[in-house]
Amino acid sequence: MAKKTSIEEIKTEIELTSESTMIEALKYYVKTIPLSERMNERAVVADFVTNIGEEKLLSNLKPPEVGDYSQQITSRMANTDTQSRLASVKKFLGFLHNNELIENDLNIPSHLRSKRILTNKRTKNRVSTFEEGPKLTRSRYKTLINQLEKLNKQKMDLAVDIQNAAADGDVRENAPLEAAREAQGMVMAKITDIENLMRGAIIIDDGSQSLLKGKINIGSKVTIENQNNKEIYTFQVVDFHEADPLNSKISSDSPVAKAILGKSKGETVSVKSPTGTIDYKITTSSNR
Repeated sequence: MAKKTSIEEIKTEIELTSESTMIEALKYYVKTIPLSERMNERAVVADFVTNIGEEKLLSNLKPPEVGDYSQQITSRMANTDTQSRLASVKKFLGFLHNNELIENDLNIPSHLRSKRILTNKRTKNRVSTFEEGPKLTRSRYKTLINQLEKLNKQKMDLAVDIQNAAADGDVRENAPLEAAREAQGMVMAKITDIENLMRGAIIIDDGSQSLLKGKINIGSKVTIENQNNKEIYTFQVVDFHEADPLNSKISSDSPVAKAILGKSKGETVSVKSPTGTIDYKITTSSNR
């Protein structure tokens, strides 16, 4: 009969502490989940961990990050799917909280919540607060399709690996089988994330053919100049799902993007920052 592994034994085995990473916590959290639920739960929580950052230390996990994740999920998924996924992630956060691996004073699990569903008092009909689908540039959409094809192939290959590993001895002490299942969970989480992002997406040209001709819109490439220190910044404004600051793509929800959307070359905008208000002049704007 297989020996049951307690949470304390798991923590000791991997020296799980508040200085462990999110991915380390995930790997050993799944060992506490019943086998019948493990695959699905692993995939859902892996999506959360990937979104937050696999190498982020547990001690650095903060409420705003958790709140941002729940907002992203509720903006791109149906309400029933949202509730189920958030419940799974909340269990994971509860595990971290109860074992004092994250800051207990911040009560981080409580920040994971979906948008309210409003009710029309006259008709009693439920009215969703969901926004329209995400706006993706055409090039980003093509990239997602290619990623999805590769991930689906990986999923098929891993299914074969799992089948082969399961045929080798005792599944309770089978490291290759566990590794293959873990990898499959990660791949399935990425597939789910991409499919949900593409579902209902609004595809726009990379040049953002705006109805407001000459105005900055999602997809526009912009150069601005800080009027205080004359530093120059060049970037493309994209939907928050597509944001990638390291590749000069900023979210349309960011303070700078909100200030310049609808503006034209030559205009100056003011943006509030922790150090005060900064004025930026739009020096170039391209919709091509």
